[in-house]
Amino acid sequence: MSVAKAAIDSARASGVRHIFYSSLAFGGVDSEPAFRAQVMLAHLSTEAYLRSLQEQDSQNFSYTVVRVGLYSESTDLYTASFDINNPPADGKIRIPHNGGGPGLSWAKKSELGEAVAKLIAVYQADPEYFPYKNKLMVLSGPRAYSLSETAKVFSNVIGREIVIEEVSVDEYAELPQVKVRDFFRLLFSLSFPHRLSRNKCILNFRKALPTAQAAGRSSGRRRSRVSDMVSLPSRRLICASCSAGSQSRLR
Repeated sequence: MSVAKAAIDSARASGVRHIFYSSLAFGGVDSEPAFRAQVMLAHLSTEAYLRSLQEQDSQNFSYTVVRVGLYSESTDLYTASFDINNPPADGKIRIPHNGGGPGLSWAKKSELGEAVAKLIAVYQADPEYFPYKNKLMVLSGPRAYSLSETAKVFSNVIGREIVIEEVSVDEYAELPQVKVRDFFRLLFSLSFPHRLSRNKCILNFRKALPTAQAAGRSSGRRRSRVSDMVSLPSRRLICASCSAGSQSRLR
């Protein structure tokens, strides 16, 4: 929050009259969501700060909060580091979840970026009549995919069946690919202490440290992404304005 506040204050001091703030879609379309994911807390504080500044100086300052949806490039975080180029031999993705709903609305980074760029262009063309001034928006894919449905997308790409198998949290934590991933997250957290408290809930330091050698051996292997598996054209990205209580589509 302190970093974002400093950036906002610096921008205003330089004469910036409108700020587009890229937030996260974990909060949904409510400005004060009932469910608050840990990763969302700093964003909610920054959003509240923008609202307070606008209330204090409504004639000279405005903002648009854009809560960005879940990247399709991040599917590996939810599928035990599934690698499309090296899928498990038995076709099973072992995670502590049954793969059911409600699902995740995947969207490509590039298309989310394009949608935000279009918003900025609309504002630049006519700032006075920009329809999303002082509003909160959510950009996401047009539909939610359960993890089981996501596994079916993998199956279609690979040409053989990939399924979700629910395992215990302890079994999941012992998977080699999960240990390696957590080891790198541990290194990142130690390199950037201000992020440690945010990540500690998903890191198992005791189990991650002994995987240093395995991590070193595998770090050279190219990690694949599945951003092109679920193609969501940018014109189909859903823009939801909580103040309007409706959904529109960016063109």
